[in-house]
Amino acid sequence: MSEQSANAASQKLNEPRPRRRRLPQPLPPRDYLTRHELLAMVPLCMSTIDTLEKRGIFPSRFKLQPTSRVVWKRREVVRFMEQRASRRVHEPHVRGEAAAVIPNTTDS
Repeated sequence: MSEQSANAASQKLNEPRPRRRRLPQPLPPRDYLTRHELLAMVPLCMSTIDTLEKRGIFPSRFKLQPTSRVVWKRREVVRFMEQRASRRVHEPHVRGEAAAVIPNTTDS
């Protein structure tokens, strides 16, 4: 190999290769929630959401085409949260009321 071709080969090895950039995936419309947005909005973990979804309690996800991303309809999730909140039972809290004291029965 000649000295000139050896220099050209070493220069080619030292040059940084052009990086392939991933094309940015389009963001879903505001009417839909991504997994990250869903977990920030709903106080449940993903495994609980999966279980509730399989039972038909939680709104179903669907794929955005042509990507493989899944999303949930925002209004369905909001409706689920409102229904869940309306079934909640609240006990009245009286301000200044002391907590119930359980008597100690171990002392004799």
